[in-house]
Amino acid sequence: GAIEKIRARFPQTEFAVVSHGREEFALQSQYQGEYTEVHQQVQSLVADEVPVHVCETHAGWYGVSAEDFPQYVNVAPTGPGQVRLYQELGYELIVMD
Repeated sequence: GAIEKIRARFPQTEFAVVSHGREEFALQSQYQGEYTEVHQQVQSLVADEVPVHVCETHAGWYGVSAEDFPQYVNVAPTGPGQVRLYQELGYELIVMD
């Protein structure tokens, strides 16, 4: 995949994905069948040692709890806070729509 290609050229590159918008709701366990491809992509990222985070605060606004996500999805207390932690570790922020 894309991660493998980038790592082949830049072996020291590390990645993390943080979702804190409406898109994170597709990652709930109950939608594994409806959004199969998205769940497979997340599992592939995790297998490539790319952690995938969702925002617990945003989820909570809509009555969704950490337990509603599968184990391969990390539930961060806040998405922006998780992004800041990665930036403090030297990660660069790439915003995707």
